[in-house]
Amino acid sequence: MKKNSFRTALALFIAASLSGCSFIPGTGGNDDDSSAPSKAESSADTSDASEKSENTAAQSSVTDESSAESSEEENILNEVYKAYAEIVTKLESEHGKAHKSLESGISGYAVGLSLVKLMDFNRDGIEELLCAYSDSSDAEFTNRQEVYSYIDGKAVSVYSGKVNYEGGVGPFVEYLDCSDKIYLFTDGNHGYLNYGTWNEFDGKEFKEVFSYKTSPEPDSNGVVPYTIDGKLVTDDEYNSKLDEFRSKGTENHITFYREEEMDRLFSETQNVIDVLKGFLADNSDNTEDTNDSDDTGTSLEQAKAVYKSYIDSGEWRSYEAFGENIENDTTLLDPDFAVFDFNGDGVYEMLMFSKGTDTGPRMQSRSVFCTMENKQVKVLLSGAESAGTIGGNSIHLRYDENADTFYISDGYYSGGWGGQASGSACYTMKDDGSL
Repeated sequence: MKKNSFRTALALFIAASLSGCSFIPGTGGNDDDSSAPSKAESSADTSDASEKSENTAAQSSVTDESSAESSEEENILNEVYKAYAEIVTKLESEHGKAHKSLESGISGYAVGLSLVKLMDFNRDGIEELLCAYSDSSDAEFTNRQEVYSYIDGKAVSVYSGKVNYEGGVGPFVEYLDCSDKIYLFTDGNHGYLNYGTWNEFDGKEFKEVFSYKTSPEPDSNGVVPYTIDGKLVTDDEYNSKLDEFRSKGTENHITFYREEEMDRLFSETQNVIDVLKGFLADNSDNTEDTNDSDDTGTSLEQAKAVYKSYIDSGEWRSYEAFGENIENDTTLLDPDFAVFDFNGDGVYEMLMFSKGTDTGPRMQSRSVFCTMENKQVKVLLSGAESAGTIGGNSIHLRYDENADTFYISDGYYSGGWGGQASGSACYTMKDDGSL
């Protein structure tokens, strides 16, 4: 790949990373060979050769089993995405591509297949397909939401219902992203009346787990009725239980009537559709060696799907930093990421960055640079910043104008009563995918 083409493709993503180009090189290990083994050590090594050989054989067997499992998982994911691609193709054919309504009475609303999103609702490693669309040619806005799951070798609808509404005709879809599952909001109305239901997916269907309802109109005794899960509660109990449930995770609210959000919604939807349809194209090629463990030839669409699955799994939320193991950091927001072939070898890398909700003297963040090995995500550099003066490190792209070259930069800082320190180590990639 030519550097100029590469730079053009990444221009938008790296714009914020091009300020300054002062490099502090990473330090290498000691090349002194004074630690060579003694004769006694060499003799011991020789006497243990048979045992080491047996251990190596055993390790090789485990590696073969692991590779077989990875290949099987990959094949399953390919079938899942292919099945979902057929669903979105059918929905686009029936309801049209996403666009803005031009109806004079209610213009500017999203119509057509306006939302397509891959989400692992029950955290079993296989994503579901969340869609929203206008269900008829004369519908003035997106009015239907539907979820598909891959069950018994095919994609089936596991939920279908109307979208939620706010402030009159304000259609929206909402889900609550928690560490162990994702809840879907249905039958909701936020406005003159307030009610709705949160549902969880058990692998077969969505089941109601929490519902609420209130009305500004008092009953015959002058009391405003509040109900939680169908039972009357006081005003304070209502608000307390509602807040308690919502605090389980992060609420994601997707509207279909705010024009300022429409372009991003359509772009993200089209990106998922393109990724899924890429699996239909890949399957139609019928390449001879479908189980090749080499990543050469993996399409960009396949790479996007693999990296998107990694992000949706939340695996990156658990990491080592600041001298401790951090498990499932829910203060981190959904990350931004870019997928690109950094060194032009046909294998696609990913740079991911997530901001934290906590604030402090320094930004809290999580960043990762990774590549693919046997079509699995392999993290090469990992960064995490604290929201305080303890410091941390951040992974990003740096560009050297003199060399016309991009580097992967691991920038760090630390601080305290004794002063502050900062710097960076910059890397290129070798042909074998290492840094």
